[in-house]
Amino acid sequence: MGCNGWSPASLVGAETLVRGVPLLVYSTHIPERPANAKSAEGSAAAFIAESVISKITAKNFIIMGDLNNLPGDAALNLIEGKGMRSAWSDLRLNDRILSTHLHIETGRESGLIDHLYFNKRSQAKTVKGGVIYNAFNPPFVDKEMSRSKTHWLQYGKPLSDHRPVWAVLRFGR
Repeated sequence: MGCNGWSPASLVGAETLVRGVPLLVYSTHIPERPANAKSAEGSAAAFIAESVISKITAKNFIIMGDLNNLPGDAALNLIEGKGMRSAWSDLRLNDRILSTHLHIETGRESGLIDHLYFNKRSQAKTVKGGVIYNAFNPPFVDKEMSRSKTHWLQYGKPLSDHRPVWAVLRFGR
């Protein structure tokens, strides 16, 4: 992906049918907008908005994953400006309280930086959703651990360095 920030940023897509509704789903892991930048120009989110969303012809599509930006950030505003709607908006989640990532080195919460967006043309509505705070591997599962082993042993071995998010969407037909 052509953008500023760490590399490789990724965007992986698949087409599927869910209860007879065709769906194009993209999962992503991208860096936040460039540090100290007032705009999202050159960011991975800008690349997605201009080079991906703008070219999708499918009626029903989702972009979800680790977008590393908070609601209201310039990068996410670009995505929303291309006709995408956040599942968090429908649910009216308090993005000042929720967090999908605990920074292991600093112990600070990063906030709601994992997202699920759907295109408005789909007329989808988010019915339910949220952040899963207790997604840990069973303690008896022996997994290779990094520099954070002490922290993970105290709180449980995470399935990922981010908390999973989920949403139930109802698509218009």
